[in-house]
Amino acid sequence: MKTTRSVLLVSLSLSLSLSLACSLATAAPAETQAATSTAAVAPAPSARQLEADQAVKQLLVAMKYRELLTSMIQQTAKSAPLMMRQMAEQSIGQNSKLSAEQKTQAFKSLEKELPGMTAAVTTLLADPTLFDEMEASVAPLYTKYFSAAEIRQITAFYQSGVGLKMTSVMPQIMQDSARMWQQLMAPRLGKMMQQMLEAAAH
Repeated sequence: MKTTRSVLLVSLSLSLSLSLACSLATAAPAETQAATSTAAVAPAPSARQLEADQAVKQLLVAMKYRELLTSMIQQTAKSAPLMMRQMAEQSIGQNSKLSAEQKTQAFKSLEKELPGMTAAVTTLLADPTLFDEMEASVAPLYTKYFSAAEIRQITAFYQSGVGLKMTSVMPQIMQDSARMWQQLMAPRLGKMMQQMLEAAAH
């Protein structure tokens, strides 16, 4: 039971971290997946669609999207273990249903299980196909909401002085944003998981 509880805590934290990484890296709602799967059975793209697709490719280059995506995923892989540990420790420590001895055993179980979960996170986020799939899935977002001409205007911005500055500082902005998000969410999720565990104990 103690091991199961620890795994639950870590898994929930991992899910949050991965969801955060995906939302920051792609800004892609569920509609994107639907658009991607639909495209697989759609007719051959029109000249207009091909023009828009080419414009998106140029935009992603101007945005340095691959570099930004790499930075975000690396940051997630780096911060996820600490976030998982903090949330799990808080949940165990504040669980009034556990005795001091049970808490000690739970902490020991956490120490035993966390390295394996951390390794799993690292392996998952290091998968090179993840980058390709994210990059492919974000392209339909732009062609869905912008014309080729509009996409070229966005590209021009990223090639301007302020646009180049934006791409250079964006990894740091996202890193700082992720850190603030963790600080805001960790205590809330810790409390939520504590309530879940206490409810399951009844």
